[in-house]
Amino acid sequence: MHETETEFETETGGRPTRGKRILHAPSATCPGRICSVVLFASWELPQSVLGALVLAAVLLGGSALEVSRRYGRVCVRTGRLGVSLGAFVFWFRGSGRDPEEVLRHEIGHTVQSRLLGPLYLPVVGLPSMARVGYAMLHRRRYGTRWRNYRKGFPENWADRLAPRRSGHRRWDHR
Repeated sequence: MHETETEFETETGGRPTRGKRILHAPSATCPGRICSVVLFASWELPQSVLGALVLAAVLLGGSALEVSRRYGRVCVRTGRLGVSLGAFVFWFRGSGRDPEEVLRHEIGHTVQSRLLGPLYLPVVGLPSMARVGYAMLHRRRYGTRWRNYRKGFPENWADRLAPRRSGHRRWDHR
């Protein structure tokens, strides 16, 4: 490892500036980056495979309204689907809720996915699906939205893990 002066762009202004940057030996940097990508990909493999299948269905079905890369994930805005599956986030503009809030909530689920790895689907996915099912029954029976949906596990945990605003540096892994 050695220190050298290099030209690089600042993250705020995008203008080239002179500054000191610590460089690591390429053999240590590149494999480390590759290893971390492979590690996270395999750690979240079950939900990422399912997410890729859902992405294919959404794209083939024509229900993808917007596809972008945000928070280090593939974010797909749809008409009614809201779910986070590994590297894929499917979200929609919820009933009267701020669309960015809905996206941030789903990003909170991606943090759960990173933390739990292969346990994400049984620990978070199943309880979340049960809450969605109950919310649908509640709407059908009472004609109103169930207001406690995000007050219980795992939805309240996803809200606590979610970034506070779009582009928050802690979560913006490009």
